Amino acid sequence: MPCLQAAPHQGEEAIRGGYNKILMVEKTQCDERKPICTNCSKKSIECSFIRLVPAPVLKKLQFQRSQPEGLSIQKQPTDLRLALFCRPHSLDFDLFNHYITHTSVLISSRQHGVEIYTSVIPRMALSNPSLGHAVLATAYGHLARTMPHTEMAAKYITESAFHMNTTLGCYSQAIHKLSKENTPIVFANSVLISLYVFLSAGIEYEEILSGLNPLNRDPKLLNQLLCIAVRMIHGTRGVFSVFWKTQEWIATSYLSPVIKRHNPIRDTAPHLFWAQIEDRQLAGLESLWESDTSVSDQRSYVLSQALQSLRDTFFLSTRLYAMPPGTNQQCSSIEPISLKEIHRLLRDAQLDDLPSVFTWYIKASAPYISILQQGDPFAVVIWAHHAILLDRACGRNWWFCDLASKFISAADLMLGEERRGWLEWPLSIVGTGSRLAV
Repeated sequence: MPCLQAAPHQGEEAIRGGYNKILMVEKTQCDERKPICTNCSKKSIECSFIRLVPAPVLKKLQFQRSQPEGLSIQKQPTDLRLALFCRPHSLDFDLFNHYITHTSVLISSRQHGVEIYTSVIPRMALSNPSLGHAVLATAYGHLARTMPHTEMAAKYITESAFHMNTTLGCYSQAIHKLSKENTPIVFANSVLISLYVFLSAGIEYEEILSGLNPLNRDPKLLNQLLCIAVRMIHGTRGVFSVFWKTQEWIATSYLSPVIKRHNPIRDTAPHLFWAQIEDRQLAGLESLWESDTSVSDQRSYVLSQALQSLRDTFFLSTRLYAMPPGTNQQCSSIEPISLKEIHRLLRDAQLDDLPSVFTWYIKASAPYISILQQGDPFAVVIWAHHAILLDRACGRNWWFCDLASKFISAADLMLGEERRGWLEWPLSIVGTGSRLAV
């Protein structure tokens, strides 16, 4: 796989705002259209918008190298292969070790996947600089989350963005030349990129939400929140597109435990009973737009289609949880149970197939994503209910940054007090508070 060399870290590369390197000189707004933005297409020039960049707050900071407590700067790597992606006189060498000893064990709670992150990916990175940069981006991001809301954390996030941007230069080329040989590296990169997408979205949501409240519902800031949500949907679709194209090759590689479903779908009590209770609750959302005479038939169809996809996602993922011993005997299929209690029990259980909760992102139609980005209130309601699944599956993961409650906070602000009842279920079980896990 071709790989970009790590360039010196420049202050302007830490600035977000949708400018690529060429258009930045002309101060022209980049629409981030892939694989080439509109302005570059019109000018017939190569588009350089391949970067994921940190939250807006970071553009105020000038990068300064600092060392975190307990880490020392090494002058030379112990393994010369690390020099392919670790910069000299930096913290990169120590952060690679931090990934192995601390970060990797906290990425996945699945027994079958832990070794992939702790051992397989680091070994692969030693001979693949693009993956090495992705590992470092993940490690810097994790270190930043251990010290939230500090200038030091912002600097580590900036470092994380630098390494992720370098990874993306390789990744954007490799995904167009997939083969059995490069698939393991591309897929490993895609998994770590997806973690970064959640991490960066969480940081941006924290920054934007800090400037909003029920008395200050700035439309521009609310629109930014929706744009980030849509970007996450597209980012997740990108990871799945690599998987669908290469799953047979992944299944025969060292990464096969990541994609295997080790337990069957459970169509017995209490799983099926709980799935049916939640499905009835979701089905009731359709009355919101069906009772509104201003909603066109086409718009109603798009919304109902998105809701049906969400119902399917709930119904599948709820039946994939492995419950702690004794739960099935304690929970009778005929015993009344609240939605809040179902959520608590599933949140404490083990989801065998984490990607199942993201299938709604894949099934969501382009017309639905379009009206969501436009702030359609009914589309926002559906999106907010998906946060329930995200919370129970990912809520305790450091890389998720408690995004579920942030999504619901954003939806609550978008809909306003008069439509708060539409969010009764997600508000009652996820809320709008912060429960960061590190």
